[in-house]
Amino acid sequence: MGRAVAESVVDNAVVTKEFRTRMRGWKPFAIMAGYVLLLVIVLAIAFWEIAAFTDRSGSLQYQSFGDKKYGMALFGVLTTTQVILLTLVLPSLTASSLTSETERKTIDMLALSKLSSGKIVIGKHLAGFLYALMLLACSMPLAGLCMMLGGISPAEVAVTYLVMAAWAFMFTSAGVMWSTLFRKTAAATLCSYGTCLAYMLFSAIACGAAMAAGTFFGSGRGDVFAFAVMNPAYAPYAGLSTANVCGLHVCVSLITAIMQVAIGALAIMIASSHVCYRNAERPLSIRLMLMGITCAVFFLLAGDHWLLGTTSSTDLREWLAVLSIGLIVALGLGAAAFACGEIRKPKVHMSIAYGLSLRRVFTNDLAGASVFMLLWSVLSYAAIGLGFRFSVGVGSAPADAAFWTAYWEVGVALPAIVLGLSALGIMFSALSARRRTAMALTVIAVVALFLVYLIMLIGYDRSSDESPVWQLAVLWPVMPVMTAIGEWKNLYLPRLSYENTGWLASAAAYLIMAAIALAAAGHFHSKGMGVREED
Repeated sequence: MGRAVAESVVDNAVVTKEFRTRMRGWKPFAIMAGYVLLLVIVLAIAFWEIAAFTDRSGSLQYQSFGDKKYGMALFGVLTTTQVILLTLVLPSLTASSLTSETERKTIDMLALSKLSSGKIVIGKHLAGFLYALMLLACSMPLAGLCMMLGGISPAEVAVTYLVMAAWAFMFTSAGVMWSTLFRKTAAATLCSYGTCLAYMLFSAIACGAAMAAGTFFGSGRGDVFAFAVMNPAYAPYAGLSTANVCGLHVCVSLITAIMQVAIGALAIMIASSHVCYRNAERPLSIRLMLMGITCAVFFLLAGDHWLLGTTSSTDLREWLAVLSIGLIVALGLGAAAFACGEIRKPKVHMSIAYGLSLRRVFTNDLAGASVFMLLWSVLSYAAIGLGFRFSVGVGSAPADAAFWTAYWEVGVALPAIVLGLSALGIMFSALSARRRTAMALTVIAVVALFLVYLIMLIGYDRSSDESPVWQLAVLWPVMPVMTAIGEWKNLYLPRLSYENTGWLASAAAYLIMAAIALAAAGHFHSKGMGVREED
């Protein structure tokens, strides 16, 4: 593995070319100078404001310039400013890396070279990532000034920059990925900025909620939320803190860094499989990495003592419901990516069994798409169960027999729901001429299944319980979870004839949906319809 990495970096013409051309001209140095100058201005303003800051009693919050609180406060401002600037700069570094080659008609030269698609992608990614590291290095003297004022240790500075480096790796990887998925720079840049800004806002809200709960602000080294620093802006306050996951104390900075590097590596794998003229077949590595990331995230969420340490058995069932619904949503949208594409089976042999092939689970063929989605859902849900089980084993969460009954009932319905949604993707692939159309239809169908019944409940009243339309809850993906944990009755939702066995009714309904969708896909495919190109 080390030899392969060395060859991809050292013996790589793309790396050599990008390194020699990246720093030519005045623009790269102007960006660096502007980056540092803006940080200096923001830090000077923050220093002035902090020096004059008073509490509610009107007395100075910081008594003197030697107060150790100065260093922590200023380093927090420096880190937050850098996170915002990096989020605005990083997507532009790599979003045009491959699309610019296509627009300049130079992609053919890369295709004719001896470089593999992986080396091309790594070369383009390193050009942007190492420039991002240069920007971080330029700000280190300012971090040193903050450290000289006290209140912040070299170790805290180091872990903060480690998290920001992982942040930069993930964002530059996302830019390269979108650059290979689109042929126009504008579309790739738009998606890159949308992805990075959405992640930044989501992570800021999640970390801000943890800070508002008083779990780590100013604590420095206590047990905190496992993803407390997934936004680097919060790393100065909890960079050295640990998370208690199933009785094990793990540094939250290490959790965040590994997770973001893994996501970035996944994006690079996806990018290498979509390089124009040099597509690499990496379905096994991509799918294994994706399942590993999903299982790790849900295991951490289910086993985090910060989330479970003070919950009752009822609250534990509600947290199970939140994780289960989140998993269904994630896998439902994932079906749009893995269950849509070209049906490669000869028309005369297309059947329901085609979509349930065990031999093609880790291939790009739609034959194994449904089975892969089924395996993905089972492993991810098993990770949730293991997280709860180990947490209970170390005395964190009070799980009773009712909790585990609900867990197994949801575990029956969830794979069936995912199987039905993936079958819809195959059916839409047999109906559409383009893969993107099939993906859009699948996303619309998943969103509709989640929202239509919820919208119907807006006008619900008890007098309409006899209406058979309410029995359509069997197709609402949330219903089996709500009935399993006992919240359906507590929320005074419509009475169902299958209320006590909602999980079983929903599983049966989605299995029937899967069979119908796969049969319809075979019929449409036999008529000459279906995706004809992998766009």
